[in-house]
Amino acid sequence: LSYSTKNIKIKYNNRKNIILWYGNLRKLADKNFINSISKILKKRKLKFYFFGTNNIYLDIIYKYFRENNINCYKYFGIFNHQQRREP
Repeated sequence: LSYSTKNIKIKYNNRKNIILWYGNLRKLADKNFINSISKILKKRKLKFYFFGTNNIYLDIIYKYFRENNINCYKYFGIFNHQQRREP
């Protein structure tokens, strides 16, 4: 995985079959980017897990995946890589 697993709870059997992405969802919703990801997901048996901010683009991403018969994805919300400080 690309980030520390301290705040991520993902069950997986084989980590080679996972694409983990984090960033601004506006970038993921870009037609060229999401089209490239979709082509990769269609050719191989991979799962696409993504985190991100700017949730107004989430519906666009879901719609694109539905229209292109991509159903091996899951959105995990906003990922905070900083440790939480206890009071």
